[in-house]
Amino acid sequence: MKRIVLLSLLAGLTCISIAQTTDIWKKYEIQFQSDKSYNNPLYEVKYFRLTFTSSTGKKYLVNGFWDGGKDRKARFCPNEEGTWEWKSDCSDKENTGLHNIEGRFECISNHSREEIFSRGSIIHQKGKYYLTYSDGTPFFWLGCTAWNGALKSDDEEWDFYLQHRKRNHYNVIQFVTTQWRGCDMNAEGLVAFEGSGHIRINPEFFKRIDKKIDKINEYGLVASPVILWALPTGMGRELSPGYYLPIDEAVLLADYIVARYQGNQVIWILGGDGQYYGNLEVDPNCLDVPQ
Repeated sequence: MKRIVLLSLLAGLTCISIAQTTDIWKKYEIQFQSDKSYNNPLYEVKYFRLTFTSSTGKKYLVNGFWDGGKDRKARFCPNEEGTWEWKSDCSDKENTGLHNIEGRFECISNHSREEIFSRGSIIHQKGKYYLTYSDGTPFFWLGCTAWNGALKSDDEEWDFYLQHRKRNHYNVIQFVTTQWRGCDMNAEGLVAFEGSGHIRINPEFFKRIDKKIDKINEYGLVASPVILWALPTGMGRELSPGYYLPIDEAVLLADYIVARYQGNQVIWILGGDGQYYGNLEVDPNCLDVPQ
């Protein structure tokens, strides 16, 4: 399936991509090339987003993401058949590689036997007390915690693991998407981000996870990424972005992860190991890191 966007190079004209085809409920990816280099794109480009419009007129606002160097991408999961149109909007209006670009694609029926593609994404319908596929069929969560799987496993190990879980009727794979208390770096020695107060994203770290999530969906399983691990006490709390990062930077990191994987069949887990009720009171005697 072709995913490359062909852009007009004529000055003063809105760039239009050649129409392409994708299946409903599957990830559709658009690639962009920035006209500018930024020292830290996470801060210098306040937003880069696309508005997708279906043939019935429904609109969806989707954030794009930086993928290293001058590369940008946007990922989207179309939920209607027919012609979709999109238009980009960038906070840097002078960046003609990112701002005011238009395109379209055709979304066709999906003949996959996997339910996440034949019945649609997992949603929570208003008034229901359970999850369903988009067609209304109830979804019973049977998940397995492969916390470090996306960070440490090689392709052969990951494939063997997913085959086993599929064979034993699991339907969700839960895993971590950043360094955390159980894994301070991935198999290549990379971390998701560096710093606190002014973070720097490492796209190469996430490119490994891209492949792992695609493979999860390929087996008909739903990916359930933990966005911000949030251990507040004890060993490893300094590796928990949900605890360690200031709120503004935690939001930036979370936005980046969502933008990167929103085109896949995913159900988000905001945090792990956190306390999500009342006021958090920590006994300093139980902490093993400097105050």
